[in-house]
Amino acid sequence: DLLDGIPKDIPPVDLGARPFDPNDFSGRGVEGGVAGGVVGGTGEVPDRPWVLAGTEGGVEGGGGGVFTTEAVEEPAAILVQQAPRYPPAYEAAGIAGYAVLQFVVDSTGRVEPATVTVLEATHAPFGEAAARAIVQSRFRPGRYHGEPVRQLVRQRVRFEVLP
Repeated sequence: DLLDGIPKDIPPVDLGARPFDPNDFSGRGVEGGVAGGVVGGTGEVPDRPWVLAGTEGGVEGGGGGVFTTEAVEEPAAILVQQAPRYPPAYEAAGIAGYAVLQFVVDSTGRVEPATVTVLEATHAPFGEAAARAIVQSRFRPGRYHGEPVRQLVRQRVRFEVLP
């Protein structure tokens, strides 16, 4: 019978249980938890909560771990951004669009070229143009405990035809 494994009873409610506290749900994990998500929050908590990102280009090597935006105290910020070259055929046709890039900003504020990945693009030439331009950009590096660190960044680049 298909219904044999489905519970049919409502579990008991403990009225003496501690009420829900929204402060317990910050999105940054729980006390005693670890980055790997060990059930029960057991295990050693690392000093540096980085993510070893799965992108290509040696993200795991060289300058140490790669931090996510959520893990840093001060996220990387754009200082100088190279404007991407609008693909001529798309500009002439009045076609707008965007590209979403992911890349690593190193501890000096430079984009690591081998880590640039186009995650999404309305048209492939927009992704290519955005990727070429982002490598020329400069950032204030992300900071963790006051120290500059490598950070994984996602950025949307819009292409709009101006009148």
